[in-house]
Formats: sequence, structure tokens, C-alpha cells
Amino acid sequence: MNLAQAYVIMRFTGLSETFSRFKNV
Repeated sequence: MNLAQAYVIMRFTGLSETFSRFKNV
């Protein structure tokens, strides 16, 4: 796996996690 790919995936998962947290509120 590419380092850039891992970074993008990490950013995307963090973003979706924050989004789901906002939806829970």
C-alpha cells in the first residue's frame, strides 16, 4: 500500500467518524 493511499484512507475514515458523531447528536 502507498503511504499517500494510507494517509487518504486515514483522513477519510476520520472524516466519516466525525460525520457520524455529528449525526448522532
